[in-house]
Amino acid sequence: MQPGARAPLPDTTSAGLLLLLYSAALDPAPAAGPPACWARAQLRYALGAAGRSLVVGWGPDPPLRAASPAASCAASVRPCNGTRAGSAALAAAAPNPHVLVGALVAGPAAGAGDAYKDVRAAPDAALSLDAGSGFAGALALAAAQRDWAAACDARPGLVGALGARLPRRLW
Repeated sequence: MQPGARAPLPDTTSAGLLLLLYSAALDPAPAAGPPACWARAQLRYALGAAGRSLVVGWGPDPPLRAASPAASCAASVRPCNGTRAGSAALAAAAPNPHVLVGALVAGPAAGAGDAYKDVRAAPDAALSLDAGSGFAGALALAAAQRDWAAACDARPGLVGALGARLPRRLW
């Protein structure tokens, strides 16, 4: 990954949406095939299956310092220069005063394993509409196709292992 490039999690969850749509197009009542199970595993990872959620306000140890002007400035700060270079809000170590529940952060950089840096200035904490839209679409489609849950959990290997880590109420 090149310096300044964004982390792969938003692209991965958007790819998950495409795979879920593809699976549904192949069979309106899909038996959880590898594309659907892979997409579901990526969603579970984002929601915290690996021990840390990458969704603000959700799951185990969620991000507290997402890089967002809407979340980073206290209500009393006017004007808010948010996460611009040199701003007090960007450099603050305290958690964001406003929680953007459901926002997907960029996540760990490629090659960093699962090491997420919960620091506003880190690329890991970036938020974007394109990242959130693919994630939200994939979640909605996965929730609508609950029959995939049992079939994916029964699959051997990584997908089955990830499936066993999150509460059943998520799927």
